[in-house]
Amino acid sequence: MTKRKGLLIALVSSLVINALLIGSWVGHRLHGDPIMHSMSRHILKRPPETLSEQAREVLKAERGAMRKAYRNLREKRRGVAALLSEQPLDTVALAAALAEVREADVALKRLSHEVLLQVLPPMPPEERLAMLRPHKRKGDRACPPKEHRTPPQPPVQ
Repeated sequence: MTKRKGLLIALVSSLVINALLIGSWVGHRLHGDPIMHSMSRHILKRPPETLSEQAREVLKAERGAMRKAYRNLREKRRGVAALLSEQPLDTVALAAALAEVREADVALKRLSHEVLLQVLPPMPPEERLAMLRPHKRKGDRACPPKEHRTPPQPPVQ
């Protein structure tokens, strides 16, 4: 391989890598706030673009507290995982760690409920009720309506 050919390959590969990095950075910036998107998906079961301006403002205002609560819960769960990997298992420390996970989970739920209490009142009843419906994720199989399901058969004796 000649020196020129090697330099050309290095230049082309550098351009490709730079294009990928710049594309991922631009894509991340255009996507919006990932924390708000996550909050909107988990609490309100819809993307933030479909929410009213007031609901988006509430989510923006609570973003820091929600992030802190999520991180706290994740940290407590990691503590439990660390205790579970120890040999022998310290049940007293595990019980205390599980209690901390419960407290962090309750704090996160309390904060989520406070956000809901701010977001739900101006919504029309149809939208509020739509939040109770199960959230379908990509790849979920459709479940037939109840009237089309076959009832379980009694056991044969």
